Amino acid sequence: MGPDKECELCGREAYGLVRRDIEGAIMYVCSDCQEMGKEPAVDRKARARTAKKQKNTAKFQNIYQSGSSAPAQRRSSSSQSRGPRKPRLANLKIVDNAPQILLKTRTKQGLTTKEFAQSILIKDNYYKRIEKKTTPMSIDVARKFEKKYRLKLVEEESRGEEDDEMSKFMANDSKPSDSMIYFKKRGQKPEYDQ
Repeated sequence: MGPDKECELCGREAYGLVRRDIEGAIMYVCSDCQEMGKEPAVDRKARARTAKKQKNTAKFQNIYQSGSSAPAQRRSSSSQSRGPRKPRLANLKIVDNAPQILLKTRTKQGLTTKEFAQSILIKDNYYKRIEKKTTPMSIDVARKFEKKYRLKLVEEESRGEEDDEMSKFMANDSKPSDSMIYFKKRGQKPEYDQ
């Protein structure tokens, strides 16, 4: 096998010519002449794509070798630094006078609606609608205001009498068959315990 071609800069025949950008012209040059120019931008992008593919392949190489179909465990550095998460309670509600509390706090601080909204990273329009009581405030936004300005906007919702009676009934229920629900299949009579 002979050489690939000849170098377009020095004219020597060489193996493995390399593309180089020399004074605006793309030329195929030998290894000795490649220092005269720089790598073309198109080649750099292609090389970066190839490197990224190789990196992604290397991540899952242990899966391919082991034959396991389960992906590798990810390490989450953000969850480790924050500590354990608090469980979310479903029975939380916003206090009734939350818009008045926010308005009072904003005027006390001497902030505009835009500045007040940006202080907890929400949009100005959304905050204005909260203050005018046209849009209900979410629990997450209320928590942000509480944390930033040391307010009390979220409270635990009181349970109604029906919920209390149901929990008492379920706690005192000694006969499991009394509280069973029977489903009737189409065309058949239900069979009850006797």
